[in-house]
Amino acid sequence: MTEEYFSIVQESSQSIDLTGMIINDDNPRVIVNYTEITGNKPVEFNNWAGIWKVNEDRFPWGTDPIASAPALSDESNQIIIPLVTFSYGIYLVGYFTGTSNTALSSTMYFPGGYTPKDQFSSYISLNEVKSDSISIWYKTPYGNDPKVNQNWVAVWNEADFSFKGDWIKREFIDSSDCEGNIKLYVNLKSGNSYTVAYGNNEYDSNISTAINFNFK
Repeated sequence: MTEEYFSIVQESSQSIDLTGMIINDDNPRVIVNYTEITGNKPVEFNNWAGIWKVNEDRFPWGTDPIASAPALSDESNQIIIPLVTFSYGIYLVGYFTGTSNTALSSTMYFPGGYTPKDQFSSYISLNEVKSDSISIWYKTPYGNDPKVNQNWVAVWNEADFSFKGDWIKREFIDSSDCEGNIKLYVNLKSGNSYTVAYGNNEYDSNISTAINFNFK
């Protein structure tokens, strides 16, 4: 059977993007504003944010934050992290899609000051779509080990996209590199709409970025 290549005619992506600030007054705190992926329920799925004091713009995997707070609303798109005290230094704020401190989706870097200099969000893109497979490029926070942290990629019929499974095909990533390529072998039909999502931990709800597309 001859492989058939498809051209993508429509594509839109979603990531968890962060903005915010550190407020240093009588009630020191970190304001974390985030965008949502359609279908996420931050409270039910135990989304949270934390802050670390660091030496560089790299997440300190395997360490606990100096302060953290859970998402308390599915509508506010904001988490407020209370701080006992605040001292000048270099800080990194992370957003997580589940209870594990390895389910890191996005970061903000504060290199001395109250506003972030850099922000990073996990993302995926489509390399190639064939009649029997789809090739996906992913990029996650520096230092992430997708194999150890049980990262995965899945594809849905767009109408069935869910944080509770229902995918057509899912594959766990067998690589320790924080960015790379994975191929899913799945039969796709021209003219249909699909969603591909990246999961940054073992559960169906650990979705950190997604892309919707159709092709001909």
